[in-house]
Amino acid sequence: MTLTLLAFLVSSEIGIAVLLGGLLYAIPQWVFSLLSLRFVGAEQSVSLFLSIVVGFTGKLVFVAFGCALIFTRYPGVAAGWLMATLLFFYVYGLILSSILIQLPPRR
Repeated sequence: MTLTLLAFLVSSEIGIAVLLGGLLYAIPQWVFSLLSLRFVGAEQSVSLFLSIVVGFTGKLVFVAFGCALIFTRYPGVAAGWLMATLLFFYVYGLILSSILIQLPPRR
């Protein structure tokens, strides 16, 4: 949200692009988490694998549909800023997940 507010200070077009890029990241990630993180453990590995495949497919469909909807409904949106925001959040998520994986488990 802070990134969006800072972008709105620069320009309203950039602010809208950053907001839409953030939503385009957050909503499919939420759908992926709901669809893929339902199973735990080695005995459920087949179910876990299939749910991750379904989650990634759902995420891909949501991102593609979101991009198509944004670029057809808002043709004046700053596409470069939208894609840069989307890329920023994906890289941030990768870095954060790699840090969280290395943390020792809580007891």
